[in-house]
Amino acid sequence: MKKVFWGCLLTVFLYLSLSGCTDPASIPEVPQHYTYVPTVDQLQGATSRTRSGKRQVVLTWQFDTTNSNIRSWDIKRTITDTTETKFLIEGSVLKPAFGYPGFVDSSDDLQFLDVTGPDSLDVYYRIFPNGNLRSYVGKRSETLHILLYKNN
Repeated sequence: MKKVFWGCLLTVFLYLSLSGCTDPASIPEVPQHYTYVPTVDQLQGATSRTRSGKRQVVLTWQFDTTNSNIRSWDIKRTITDTTETKFLIEGSVLKPAFGYPGFVDSSDDLQFLDVTGPDSLDVYYRIFPNGNLRSYVGKRSETLHILLYKNN
């Protein structure tokens, strides 16, 4: 029994030392699941006021409409601080039947300038696409910086 064990061990050792290991596989620069979901392109923002006078930010973006693996987009926002953990989900937008998506933010956080707040407010947005297939989350958009002024 010991001879069989040592014979097998010697065979495995000789095989590994003669054939060696295969070359290591390269790590892809972009995670593969990022390519399954269309990216957010041409993210833009504009400031305006609602009919009732509330300050609002209107976000628009485009995506590759030939890639049908998109269900929705999560909009994350932070005010003043761009630390990754400070971005909180502000809302979600479902894929429109036609055209490109948009999002209107008129939350109370944007209205503090009108009371006794500072003269301006830095607001940062990021968009995260969500796919239908396996619920993949695609690559987030670049950070969009919007500067709100008290007089606007």
